[in-house]
Amino acid sequence: MTGAIESQADIERLRAALASVPVLRDRPRHAWRITPLSGLTNRSYRVTSPDGSHDYMLRIPGAGTDRYVVRGNEIHNARVASAAGLAPEIVHADERSGVMLARFLAGAKPLAAGDLAMPEMRRQIAGLLRRLHESVPEFRGTAEPFEVIDRYLAQAADGRLSRLRMRAEAIRAELASLDVALRPCHVDPVPANFLLLPERELLLVDWEFSAMADPMWDIATIVVEGDLDPAAGEALLDAYTGRPDSRRHRKLSLFSLLVHLVAVSWGRAAQVAGNRSDELERLVERHLRVLEAAL
Repeated sequence: MTGAIESQADIERLRAALASVPVLRDRPRHAWRITPLSGLTNRSYRVTSPDGSHDYMLRIPGAGTDRYVVRGNEIHNARVASAAGLAPEIVHADERSGVMLARFLAGAKPLAAGDLAMPEMRRQIAGLLRRLHESVPEFRGTAEPFEVIDRYLAQAADGRLSRLRMRAEAIRAELASLDVALRPCHVDPVPANFLLLPERELLLVDWEFSAMADPMWDIATIVVEGDLDPAAGEALLDAYTGRPDSRRHRKLSLFSLLVHLVAVSWGRAAQVAGNRSDELERLVERHLRVLEAAL
């Protein structure tokens, strides 16, 4: 085992996961080379055989994630996306435990926000999302921003956030006047959830929040988490739709505010569920600052 594993509890969960996955328990535990990978809520590891012939990503759900993730939906949607060539192959998934084993893609690089400064990368992202929204079979589950926000807020019990949520009612009213066709959506396409393969192909990972939703949610998440300025955000949307459209630009600006509200509500709910990481605290404060200035 290489790298740093945070606690004895992490080690015990890792041992249990290794024993629960058939392809991993076929070999003695000491025969696998295990390397911790980064993650905000879950614990993920690269699990490799000594000769490199077997190379996997093992995902173990973080504490409390079952409060807001429907594992059956996630597993189904990840497999659908993989079959469509948009996600790595799912080798094993357990709906009860949430343990998932996917093919590890050696040489793949997660995107960073700075990568989205390149127009060509934004066009590639737009093309991937268009394939997801238009060509993939129906996902399980539906997601509507205000329903999701209210569910998180019920867990977070944060008066400051509840007041911001009330100010956002005007956004709900305006969006209600627009037609929405629900499509298969990732719902959390932050830059780090895109993998750039050595041959320059893009894939998406981490389908925990995926559902049938308004495609603008995915576009707005990239704008917010990629720290795109308004012009770059509109250029991304135009690359996605194939033409400029001022009404869609307006909808993008509204959804961008909702993405901030979803993120901070989820963050507070995750903290209540037991996630006390400094990274999560910084995420919450960053989104709060934007919301309070905008709303």
